[in-house]
Amino acid sequence: MQIGLNLRGDLAKIEDQELEARLAQLFDEREALSATVTNLTTVGNKWLYDKGLGMPFGRGPIRARLAYQIAATLYGGSHQSGLGRLHMIDCEVKDLLDEAKRRLRNRAATDVP
Repeated sequence: MQIGLNLRGDLAKIEDQELEARLAQLFDEREALSATVTNLTTVGNKWLYDKGLGMPFGRGPIRARLAYQIAATLYGGSHQSGLGRLHMIDCEVKDLLDEAKRRLRNRAATDVP
């Protein structure tokens, strides 16, 4: 069970294929961005972020794109580039994976006689 407020109801409205396509696109974008972000070119510390120490509270208690943008801007300097964008992608991927898990749990619950 998740503690906090989930404001990502938009994800429940998309089809499975779109969910899969968005995940694939975000994984590709993350891979490309991660290779370009270094400690020399960004605000924040990529090494700490990669080890999970840079953003110790992860997505935070509020699951909402706006909350992620605020946290990314505070830590990475911008939610549109560099380490801040990397944080935005990671939060979005985690939200999409949570939605996929929720769907699988619901299907398993309804398939059991």
